[in-house]
Amino acid sequence: MFFNLKDCSPLNSVKKVNNPSKELLKAKQIILYNLGTQEFEKKEYSKAKNYFTQSINVGDYSTDIKAKAYLWRGEVNYIFKNYSQAESDFKKHISLLKQPEANSFYSLGYAFFMQNIYSEAEKQFTKYIAKNTKDKAVRADAYNRKGDCLYMMKSYTNAIKAYSEAEKLYNLSADYSLYM
Repeated sequence: MFFNLKDCSPLNSVKKVNNPSKELLKAKQIILYNLGTQEFEKKEYSKAKNYFTQSINVGDYSTDIKAKAYLWRGEVNYIFKNYSQAESDFKKHISLLKQPEANSFYSLGYAFFMQNIYSEAEKQFTKYIAKNTKDKAVRADAYNRKGDCLYMMKSYTNAIKAYSEAEKLYNLSADYSLYM
């Protein structure tokens, strides 16, 4: 389902119904989510956040859409440097899914990292590394961030191991890893 912002009539039509059915509320949740992603793509982050929040607040009509709305609202909060709210949204996203994608843990790891909560950040980067075997560049970055966390926790030997893994995975990470 994809709606263009120039034609918000589906949303307007849904809003006019006094006692909407579950199916109509699910459609409203999807429409609001899609409007949020369109605004996000245009870098209209405040508008996107508003749509994601509205989509979440519709209720539990589509767990998948609600989980995605939390993920994207978390991304907006991260962009706005509201790391604790991003953390909360990423956690809610993960809790709603039976099999969260690897990137969910990566995003949550960064939210913790930016709050200097290194032990939790390290756990999330480790989860990401375990789940992601394809994207070498991002996996190397996760190893570098894991190394940073371990370094900040004064676990220097383990930090060196993490930096070494990053270097093995992706040569462009070698400069960073060697610098540390």
